[in-house]
Amino acid sequence: MLVLSAFSNTLEKNSFGKRTRFFVIIFTVIIVWAIAYSVLDFNETVIEGKTKYFAYNSVVNPNKDEEYPQPDGTTRTYSTVERYLHRIWNKIYVSITTLTTLGYGDIYPIHPLSQALVALQTLCSYVVITDLI
Repeated sequence: MLVLSAFSNTLEKNSFGKRTRFFVIIFTVIIVWAIAYSVLDFNETVIEGKTKYFAYNSVVNPNKDEEYPQPDGTTRTYSTVERYLHRIWNKIYVSITTLTTLGYGDIYPIHPLSQALVALQTLCSYVVITDLI
């Protein structure tokens, strides 16, 4: 009985409140870093799969007025809204893969400034994740 009571007290103290706070912090970190990456790379032109700050191996990062081949053999041009949504989503993706330390390699930093920001986000991620433990 005493063991169950100690376990339930520990569960009440650390369970829902701390996890909710943790997930709010995680999502905040993802969005803040995605915004930082977007500010760096927002209006950059993609040349041979690269901008000044990031390289996009197999990820679509559309330029203005450029035609892109589709799987059905046709081509299409992305609208301004679609173009910016792609770029924002790419930066959220970079932020998530950096936060989870997966780093798939399909989008990666190539400029020293973007490399420093990714390294800083990795350090911040370790601090946030170890706070849960």
